[in-house]
Amino acid sequence: MTKYEGLIDEDGKIYFNRMVKAAGNMKTLIESLLEFSGLRIKNQKPDLVDLDKIFKEVVNDLEILIEEAKAVVVSARL
Repeated sequence: MTKYEGLIDEDGKIYFNRMVKAAGNMKTLIESLLEFSGLRIKNQKPDLVDLDKIFKEVVNDLEILIEEAKAVVVSARL
C-alpha cells in the first residue's frame, strides 16, 4: 500500500483496508471449513462460537452496502 499511498484518497484507503480484512476473513473461513471437514485435523472437539461477535463483524464489513441500500439490520441475541 505504501507504494501507492499518495495516489489513493481516503475513501480508497477505507475500501482497500476493507478488502484486506475481507481477504483475511476468507482465509479464516477456508481454514475453518477444512478443519471442520476433517481434511486437516482429526479428533478435534468443536469450540463454542460467539455468534453475536461474528454478526457484528459481518454487519461492520457490509456497512457501506447496508448504508447504500438504506437497510436496517437487527438481530436478537444469538
